[in-house]
Amino acid sequence: MILAYRNILLILACILCLINTSCRSVLNIQDVVPTASFQGVKVQQFPPKLSLEETDLKLGLTFAYKNPYKKSLPIPQHSFSFKLNGKDLPGMPLSQEGFTLAAEDSIHITYVATFDLNPQGKLKRYQVLGKDNRLEFYSSFTVNLVEYVGSLANSFDIPLPDESKGSELAKNYLDKKLGSRTLELSHGMNFRLPTLPQIKPSTNPMKVEFIGQMETVDLKLLKDGLSPMVNSLIEVNNSNVLSDPFVSMMKDSIDVFGIGRVNVASYLMTTILTPFFGVEANRKWNDFINKLEPEEDVPMLNHLVLTYVDPNSPIQSHWENFVESWGDLDTMPDQIEFPGPRVTGMEVSIPFVFKNTNEFPIEAPLFFADAEFNAFTPISFEMGAQGRDRTIAAGEEKELWVKLRLNWNMNEASDGIFQLLQGDQFTTRLKGETQIDMGYGPMSVKIDLRNMKLQWGN
Repeated sequence: MILAYRNILLILACILCLINTSCRSVLNIQDVVPTASFQGVKVQQFPPKLSLEETDLKLGLTFAYKNPYKKSLPIPQHSFSFKLNGKDLPGMPLSQEGFTLAAEDSIHITYVATFDLNPQGKLKRYQVLGKDNRLEFYSSFTVNLVEYVGSLANSFDIPLPDESKGSELAKNYLDKKLGSRTLELSHGMNFRLPTLPQIKPSTNPMKVEFIGQMETVDLKLLKDGLSPMVNSLIEVNNSNVLSDPFVSMMKDSIDVFGIGRVNVASYLMTTILTPFFGVEANRKWNDFINKLEPEEDVPMLNHLVLTYVDPNSPIQSHWENFVESWGDLDTMPDQIEFPGPRVTGMEVSIPFVFKNTNEFPIEAPLFFADAEFNAFTPISFEMGAQGRDRTIAAGEEKELWVKLRLNWNMNEASDGIFQLLQGDQFTTRLKGETQIDMGYGPMSVKIDLRNMKLQWGN
């Protein structure tokens, strides 16, 4: 009876020692058993390939495993699964290979799931693309700790008497309570599965701007000298300019005895010419009159070209081109600018429309890159939205610009871009940055390639 009571006291002493400050320290459950705690989530891969059918997203959830023992601890192979809006994803569960935790060490293990972003792919029937979803991760497995419980007393300075029935009872109790450990890993989060944007041409025109000082030409003197004459020939309706005195007389009216007032030409045609030449004489006379004095007011040179020039001759098309070109010149500003020797570069800007096809907002993509040759920047390239606001609301569109800038400033860094043509050797640097937001905030990739040896020219 006394011995049994003593053994019970020893077991209680062992348990109390695990939580009592009289031991080495206050012990939590994390101090005596292996644990796995969630650390974070990261979009591991989003490779936009040439084909939408091959575009996928890889998401990784990281857990920290901790081994409290003074000897290595094997973690067995185990399965894990992801659920999206309460439904198992295709291909679940997945498997994690076993691994070993070093003594009193920790390690980070990432569980990865791949999501097919093809609108006609595996996730089509789930109706989750382009939306905010609920993602759940779960894994559960058992770790055998029997061989570690025997060393628990030494690991945590628990005083157990050797070679005693009390010690054996205490060990059996610890084996039963701590001989195995079921680790449950779980995490839930809101999860976005983005769809690729729609890109289409903008209705705005592209722009070409020259950098530096433009040359100026004054067209006012030329336009003032030519406009009065050319405009009168092209625009003014001068039916009387072509008037002939004889034709005017023939078109006049006279009084004829016994007949009354008649047109001279009509009277002569009827009484003299028609009896000899027939009605064809009257038709030819009317055609002749219309050639010299058209019934409708038309520009004079227009009338001459259309009346007297062979329709098969190129003169008519040349005249039409001249009229059109003169109209362009006449409406030009009196002073125009053109690139000359003091222009140091040019910038080409091409607009396009970027549509967010998701049900959540994103930021417009951003890209820039330039090349440096001996501290001289001959070319740069950038893409982005104008202004500071890069947000594109769900289902909305925003106009973006692609800009290419060329610089041939010979006063910058020795001979500028013309140094490329001289066969000189120089050190180059390519640098830039790309930012893209697929619903998780801007992801940035920077480029900085230095000391690239190039030799252009001869």
